Amino acid sequence: MGQQNTSFQAEGVIPVNLTTHFFLTSTVLATCLFSVGAIRGTEEKTTSQTIVEDPQYAALRSVQELYQRGDYEAAVTHARLLVADYPDMAEAYWLLGHALNQLGKDQEARRAFASSLAYGRFTPDILALLIETDLKDERYQEAEAALALLRLQEPDNPQVDRAQFSIYMATRQYAHAQHVLDRMRSDDPENVELLMAAASLALKLDEHARAARLMQKAWLLGYEDASLPERIANLYLYNKRPLLAIAWMERVPDSRRSAAHDLRKAEILESIQMKNDAGSLANRLVQDQKLFRQLEPEMQRRTWQLIVRLSHESTEIQHLIHAIKPELGRDTAPNVRHLAELAARARKAGLVDEALLCYEAAMEAGDLAADHQLNYAYLLCKVNPEKATVLAEKLMLTMTPNKVMPLLSAIHSASLE
Repeated sequence: MGQQNTSFQAEGVIPVNLTTHFFLTSTVLATCLFSVGAIRGTEEKTTSQTIVEDPQYAALRSVQELYQRGDYEAAVTHARLLVADYPDMAEAYWLLGHALNQLGKDQEARRAFASSLAYGRFTPDILALLIETDLKDERYQEAEAALALLRLQEPDNPQVDRAQFSIYMATRQYAHAQHVLDRMRSDDPENVELLMAAASLALKLDEHARAARLMQKAWLLGYEDASLPERIANLYLYNKRPLLAIAWMERVPDSRRSAAHDLRKAEILESIQMKNDAGSLANRLVQDQKLFRQLEPEMQRRTWQLIVRLSHESTEIQHLIHAIKPELGRDTAPNVRHLAELAARARKAGLVDEALLCYEAAMEAGDLAADHQLNYAYLLCKVNPEKATVLAEKLMLTMTPNKVMPLLSAIHSASLE
């Protein structure tokens, strides 16, 4: 059965409890709601209805809501009123500290966090959750203080090592992180969460090949993360293993496949000389206008460039130019260099109209190289001698006469026909 994933793992933070798996989303609501019964050390079983009716917890809930809405000034004001009425309420101090932190009042926030720890009778789960939250907010001193309290309460609790690893990762003490991780993995070598933590550490150490192997093992053991195949593919691509990269790109779920994914795959296929497959994929992108429009303009240009590089047969060139025609004049069209290259191929294949179309678009799009302008002028001889003459006169200023004179002769002959 697959293990659950969290947002903390990208930074090498191990979930605080691999079975029940608490985590903080983007607010402190989950922590405070959970801690209503746990932090206070209340002996009796408190129902949610009782919590709502208790005025101090109703006030705490209102502070939570202000914090969630991003109204940190109001959250600070209400939290201070709350701790004035209930000076030993650890949850209120904790919320106050985070609201002050959001306002950049670091010294006041530290004092609030210190009071939270001083008054709170925290369970190991809550302490571990506080550590995750503090690391997310880059409050390393508070995280260390919470870890010290957790270690004092339950030194043999597995969450001690997990929290210590997370702190070492956040503070870039990678050698210490490796030592702690090795100790944890010795007891559970196939734990997928620990495998992913090891992969995160490997990435921090620039060990990309090892990170790919660890992620691959986690995936094969049932780690549930739809983004993982693509991440593994990127790592193999980074390590110049394109065949393995393609194999993992094939495992990307349909729900995560996109036009950008297909473009990258086509470029990889081209790099390993699978040009027919690359061309088919790129052409499919262009033909599906809805899919093509999902690409950023730079990626759209890369798609055209790829297709131009792969187009050699006259029918392929003709189809490509007709596909490009609606894009001419837009930001998404091929650039001048690729238009000129495509025009030259069309000219060589005897596709005069298509070549003229590409040359004209290239002339309008930017500074077309003189050699391409010369070829364009030769094509214009029969269809528009006057335009060819104007272009030849301009080329006399940038090219040597021995290159332009044959063009002028060709224009003259064409005008006599």
